[in-house]
Amino acid sequence: MVTASTATVDGKYTAATKTATVTVTDKIPVEISGVGVTGRAYNGKAIDHTGTPVIKTLNGEAVTDATVTYTWNTSDGTAPVNAGSYTLTISVGGEKYIGSTTVDFTIEKATVTITAANKSAVVGSAQPELTYTVSGLADGETLTTAPTLTCTPDMNTVGSYPITASGAAVPNASNYNTEITYVAGTLSVTAKPSTGGGGYVPSGPGSSTITVPVSGDKSTVHVSATLCMAITIKTASIEQSILTKQKQTFDNGNKYFGTYTFLISPPDA
Repeated sequence: MVTASTATVDGKYTAATKTATVTVTDKIPVEISGVGVTGRAYNGKAIDHTGTPVIKTLNGEAVTDATVTYTWNTSDGTAPVNAGSYTLTISVGGEKYIGSTTVDFTIEKATVTITAANKSAVVGSAQPELTYTVSGLADGETLTTAPTLTCTPDMNTVGSYPITASGAAVPNASNYNTEITYVAGTLSVTAKPSTGGGGYVPSGPGSSTITVPVSGDKSTVHVSATLCMAITIKTASIEQSILTKQKQTFDNGNKYFGTYTFLISPPDA
């Protein structure tokens, strides 16, 4: 206990006495380092600290017998899960040492990415079902609104057609950025593969007209079938028929792409 007092001086000051209690401790002050928290995006899991605490006295001597306590500035003192800015306090207590340090960190809002899956189909087939994948969602959480997938192909024409996604909604705006990243996919429509021995027949009884998909360039034409007629006409003969016998041009910018109806004759006709 410490008591301080003043006396009356020339009648201008009143004598006063003040008593204060001073607690003297023999605890050794220390400095703490070596512990950190790496900020990251929200993932639905509690964050954790990394590293091993290094404790030293003010004159640099290592301390190995101090008890370390970790305190998070959340309502219940536990490690945070949700997006936000936080502080972790690392301290030592007990009867011998005293000291603490703080680490600031942030859990960012997560960004959701929706990717339209690539699809493939052959000319003349139905448009395949469109699907997508989602990344950036925490385990057990789903989109509030599923995306709309859009693709407008010409299924009778060989080509590549974009598949786009839009209109989805994140589970909540507290932990997720509301602006979703969309990645487009592609629907690839290709010519039908060769059957190697059959599969295309004349358009009608007694008809020598047939419809087949054709692809290639001016130097090489590929017909995606072997035709079945009264006699079998091999694929190579069909290609030759297109080039020399039919007197038709299947030229679209130097490419022979598409589905065509034409007259077939035996190769020696």
